[in-house]
Amino acid sequence: MDNLKLKTIEYFAAKPHDDPKASVFLKSQYKGVQTILASSISYESLSSALELLDKFISHVATDAIMDLVSCWERLHSSSIELEQNTEHFSKYRNKESLCSAIIQLLGRLRYIEQDRVVPILFSFWKADKAQHNKIQHVIKEIAEFNLYAFETIGLEPQIKLLAFIRQLNEREKINLFPLIIESLSNFLATDIEGHRWEYQHVVMQAMPIPNTTELKSLRKNTISTLFQIFQLTNNTQQKKELVQAMHKACRTWNRHPLSEEIKQFIEENTIEVLEFWAKQISSESMELIQKLEHDAYWIFYHASNDAVKESALTVKAAIDRCDEYQIYRDLVGFEGIFGDWEKGENYREVVKNHRNIRHTRIDKHISNINEENLCKWIDRIESYLQTDSNDLATFPELYRFTEIVTKKYPSQVLNELKKRDRLKQIAVPIFKGIWASTINTSFIQQLKEWIGQSLYLSEIASTISLVNNPKFDLLDVLLDKLILQNEINGLNRFLRLFGKSALSLSNEEVCQLFQKAFTYLNNKQNCTWTYHFWSDDTKETPLKLLTEANQKLVIENLALVDTLNYQIESILTQVVQDNITDILYFFEQRLALKELRLKSPSENYYETIPHSLSMINKPLSQDPKKLIQFIKRHQDSFSGLKKTGVISLFKKCFSPYESKLNKVIFDNLNPLDKGDFKLILDIASCYEGNSAILPLIRDLLINSKFDSHNDERFAMILRALTSTGVTRGNYGFVDAYQNKLENIQEWLNDTNSSVVKFAYKYKEYLEQRIEEEIKRIEEQITLEKHSYGVGD
Repeated sequence: MDNLKLKTIEYFAAKPHDDPKASVFLKSQYKGVQTILASSISYESLSSALELLDKFISHVATDAIMDLVSCWERLHSSSIELEQNTEHFSKYRNKESLCSAIIQLLGRLRYIEQDRVVPILFSFWKADKAQHNKIQHVIKEIAEFNLYAFETIGLEPQIKLLAFIRQLNEREKINLFPLIIESLSNFLATDIEGHRWEYQHVVMQAMPIPNTTELKSLRKNTISTLFQIFQLTNNTQQKKELVQAMHKACRTWNRHPLSEEIKQFIEENTIEVLEFWAKQISSESMELIQKLEHDAYWIFYHASNDAVKESALTVKAAIDRCDEYQIYRDLVGFEGIFGDWEKGENYREVVKNHRNIRHTRIDKHISNINEENLCKWIDRIESYLQTDSNDLATFPELYRFTEIVTKKYPSQVLNELKKRDRLKQIAVPIFKGIWASTINTSFIQQLKEWIGQSLYLSEIASTISLVNNPKFDLLDVLLDKLILQNEINGLNRFLRLFGKSALSLSNEEVCQLFQKAFTYLNNKQNCTWTYHFWSDDTKETPLKLLTEANQKLVIENLALVDTLNYQIESILTQVVQDNITDILYFFEQRLALKELRLKSPSENYYETIPHSLSMINKPLSQDPKKLIQFIKRHQDSFSGLKKTGVISLFKKCFSPYESKLNKVIFDNLNPLDKGDFKLILDIASCYEGNSAILPLIRDLLINSKFDSHNDERFAMILRALTSTGVTRGNYGFVDAYQNKLENIQEWLNDTNSSVVKFAYKYKEYLEQRIEEEIKRIEEQITLEKHSYGVGD
């Protein structure tokens, strides 16, 4: 579409909806869009039509909604294959991106056509999981209190949305839970926010919720709906989210003071919520009771009156009557509250002391365990493991408890482990407990049998990295089985063993295990062990005792890592022992891998040279000659990247730049050689025009016998000197250029003619750029002021 027509559409789109000329013109333009939405299978045509419709959709909302839904249905038809003008970016130019654009367009109509848009979006949610985030975003925009919408249409969007949610049947309320819970939570906000753009800044505005009948009804019905859904669902995670939303209904904090009437109403909401919670304690899971205790405590802690405190204490009383929860809190309770709520202690002090309280109680539980009730305690452990957690890091006390109990009753717990599948989740502390028990010898034989049967491989691997003095024969047979079974996760856990400072293995045994493990990992091109490995680089770990061949294997493996971070540097430093040759070999491997990845592109970003170095830059800086030679050999590898190219290594090792480095540079690079001349300037460019590189540029001018008539070399030097890095303010570049002008004033009177010739030419260039930049900024400011109506 030509620019004039587009401007005409934008002109009429800005007119009121009842403007007859605008209506006639835009409806005529919509006919073309309508045809494409109804029949086109070209990605480019559909994308352009949706983009154009975005400019005036509110003027043709009635027809547009129907046509967008029809287009959505066509795109979800298996018989439709999109045509592409080009294969470039075809991964992103697909049906999914078009559907996202349709959702975005419907979102533009969220206020003027809410009654039609909301049911459509909810139906889209059921039909297409890929669009959940987009749909959720639009529904959130409706549910949130928007200041400018509130000033125009009040709470109508929220009231309508809540009414729609409440009329859904029970099954729909569960199936559409993510959409519903976020909406209900937003209805309980205590402030109404908005922002607007003005010249040179954004104005953020907010007001407290008003004391109106509509607002009170909205909150009351929202809380009632939360209660209803809580009773409908059996999903613990959903119930926790519902409790979180109910907790929001109890908050009176606001950036702007709430009226006393609203505060009183929120206190009434709070008492209603607490009374509901108290009734649920006797029938809910331990995990949910923990959540209720945690949130009820905080409501009590921040309560503004005695009525709220008393209601919170009814929750506590109900929890105190639940004997099983008292044990659960001790063993699992990462959110549990320990101590007396009414003592008024500082919560930080409570948290500080709760570990001692838990240890005392757990020790008491352990002392009460005997052979007769052991199975009952194992039942508890099995039940508590159902608590939602991605790993056992959430359960340190349950972990410790299990290990101690297992050490005390190793045979009994081992027998239960064989019978109960769920106990596999906590196999590691069980294994640790048995390892430290009186049946250690027979247990090691049991481990070997399991390894032979390919059972508990990852758990055994974790255990041997935690216990004392694992024997070589066990480690060797385990490693062989992990490799045979391609058990990468288990192998990652196995390698944690070599982060320990004390290991009862000979150097020969360590190297034998390393060679097996890393030969396998390198063949698999797998380096995920680095995400799970930790060690103390101040101590003598096995990493520091490797043979040269094993060091090479580890270095080649570390080169596979996509991103070079502090953890990888720490491992590399222990392996190479400050050997600069090995560090440079590591970067050579990364450069070679980058070349291979460019030939077969991967979705993962591969950071050949990191943005910064934390450890290996220190040994590299000890031998600048080797570093310069390395950079010269590889200067064509991504040399244009100042932040992550090979040349950037120089700045990462020498920052800030010191003039004493000039000698090393010119001893190893010949400024009369075109390639070396460029390399010197590339090194200087890494410092982004910092004045510290001026001595280097001066020596380059002298040593290269600069000719002011050589425009190519002058342009190359300019690029190195005029870089500014980050600037601030409208006149940031002007200030930077003026500083550069001041910095070369003494060059105008230099004793070397090449320096003087360059300085005058450079001065003329900077003055011209300053003049142009001031003119550009003044024009830009004038246009920006006009667009915001300033000074008109």
